[in-house]
Order: sequence, then C-alpha cells, then structure tokens
Amino acid sequence: MIHEFLQFDLNAIVLDKSKEASSKNPDENQFVFNPRHDKFYAKHMLSDWGTVCVEAQGMVEEYQSSVKSTKNKPKDEKSTDADDLRDRISQLPKIKRQAVNMRKHVDVMTEIGKQIRIRNLFDIGALEQDIMRTYAPRDHWRKLREIVECKNASNTRDILRLALLFILRYEAEDGSSLTSETSGFTKAFTNLSVTGSSDDASPKVSAAAVVLELLHSNEIGRSTSLIKIKHFLDRYGSDARCMNQPSKSSRNIFKSVFGVVKSASADQSQSWYTQHKPFVTTLAKLLLEENLPLTDFPSYPTNLTIDEKTLEKTDSRNILIFVVGGVTYTEARVMEEFCAEYTEKSTEKTSSKKSPSKHTTITPNILFGSTNMLTSSALLDQMLNE
Repeated sequence: MIHEFLQFDLNAIVLDKSKEASSKNPDENQFVFNPRHDKFYAKHMLSDWGTVCVEAQGMVEEYQSSVKSTKNKPKDEKSTDADDLRDRISQLPKIKRQAVNMRKHVDVMTEIGKQIRIRNLFDIGALEQDIMRTYAPRDHWRKLREIVECKNASNTRDILRLALLFILRYEAEDGSSLTSETSGFTKAFTNLSVTGSSDDASPKVSAAAVVLELLHSNEIGRSTSLIKIKHFLDRYGSDARCMNQPSKSSRNIFKSVFGVVKSASADQSQSWYTQHKPFVTTLAKLLLEENLPLTDFPSYPTNLTIDEKTLEKTDSRNILIFVVGGVTYTEARVMEEFCAEYTEKSTEKTSSKKSPSKHTTITPNILFGSTNMLTSSALLDQMLNE
C-alpha cells in the first residue's frame, strides 16, 4: 500500500516531492521502513487500509499510556534508590523511540488518507469490487459514467484502471445495450470494435468502444486508442486467460477457481482484493505436487538423480520463482499465505491417515523475486504499451 501511493526507493519513501519540500528537514519528509527494526511495519506491511487504521489507533493509545504511566509515577524527594532512578531513565529512550516510530506511521497514513480522499478512491474501489462480484452491465456503466464525469477524481490513471476492468468484465457485451446514445466516434471506429464482419446489417459495437468514447469526451486517456485496447484484450482478455491455464490438472484448477467464487458469494462482506489468488500460486502448487505440465513449462534434464530414500527424508521444498517484468506486493503476500496454508494442509493430511505416512510433511520454502515491484500506474503503462 505504501509502495502504491508513495513508491519505495531502497526501502525509503519521500512524503512531499515538491520543490518547496527540499527546504524541509529530511527527517520530517523522508522515512525508512525496515521490518527487522519496525514491529508495526513487519506485522502490517501487507495489511489492508482498514486494518492499518485500527491498529495504528491502538499504537497511539499504547504510546499515550506509556507516557501517562511515566508521568504519574509517585515521586519521593527523599528517595535515593539507584534502581528506581535507573528504571526511570531507561524508560526515556524507549518512549522516544515510540514517539519517533508513531510519528512516522501517522505522517505516512495522513498522506495516504489525503490521496484516497482527493482521488475519490473509496467510490472507485467500491465500484471495482462490485464489478468483480456481480453482473450488472447497465448499472455499472451508469456508475462508471458518474465517476468519469465527477470532478473530484483528479487522478486519471485511477479512472483508466477502472475503465479497463469494466472492459475486461464486459468485453463480450454489446456496447449499444449499455447506452442508447450514438456518436460519430463510435461509428467511425465500428470496424475496430465489432464482433464479426463490418458488412453486417447491424454490427455489434464493443463495450470497449463505448467506454473509450466516454473517456475521450472527458479528456481522459487520449493516448489510449482502440488498437491498444484490442492488444490489451488479446493479452489479458477471457481467451488469453483460458489459454494461460496449464493443460494438465485442469479439473483441479477449475474446481479451485469455482470454489473461490462460491466462497466469495457466500461472504459478500469480504474484500475481493484479499480473495484474489494470483496465477503464480497455481504454478507453485502444481510444482510442489509434481504436476506442472512439461508442455507448458519444459525443463532441461540434468545428471543429478535423487533416489527414493532421499525424498522420504525431505521435509521441505526449496523453490525459486523469478518473474521477469515485475510483480506486486499482493502476489508476495499471497505467496507467503500460500506457504503457510500448504504446510498446514499437508500436516492435517499426514495426521489424519490411519497408518504412518511414508513421506513427512512438505514445508515449502519459496523465494519469490522479480526485476521490479510494480504499482498500478506502472502496470497500466506496461499493459498498454506492450
């Protein structure tokens, strides 16, 4: 979340990057985040905004309690107990460190909260989740149009991200069913935005053409053309997503996908951002179960051989997954959760068997790396310029 709004540079972020901020004290404008030295950051570095706000309030209350307890200690002028004096002095650095750490997190949260309000991200995020959760093209089109035409949303990239999500969700939808309005723009680009031949009596205008017309009429995404959208759908649309599934074990994959959808529909209050499972977790699971299809992921044979006795003694799997192009912190969070869940399920299966298992519990140790840590803005640039 911090990387998305403020962008990390070697574990450091700058709150205010304007020229006027250069005169400020660097300690007041630049902060370093290290999970080894910051317990609050280590615990919530992958948490959502609501959880961080609640926990930050607890951190502030804990600091206030520490200060209050130090001030309210009874003072005995005649007391010369060295232990008592030492305890009082030892509390001062701890309270100072608490104050510095608390101020850092409060300042960063204040800046993130400011961007959320200015960029109208509560409304945009609500619509994003609703688009993923329900099928309501006309209602979602109406809300999308309201957000695009709203002057409160100052960041055009947020609107463009929302528009692309709408296009992915309703890429097969007839654009004319979303709105009864027609314009020269839609008619001019009909040949690029139809399903079927342009010689048909009533060509089907794509939802992408209608959305792009809405964006351009509001001076948003002028550099984004229907040709770029077409390339975007070729790479990330429904057909491409189906092709990205491994050829083997497809039944198990679709079963897991439908299981997520079923559980999500049962709990409508849970965030769809946290329910999303990136494709890399599927690859990791197939790799751990030795079901990764060679047709999609060929491997080079080596001279190293592992006998069965060695496998029986193995209680961990060391895996390196490196993604060229960039990954997100969401994928890093999900991979961490996947390792913990896989170990727990493996332990349950082993303990539930009547006879002792031949193999010990598999504890995956996955090192997840990439050439870059992406933000939504960087990902948009990458997707639309491929």
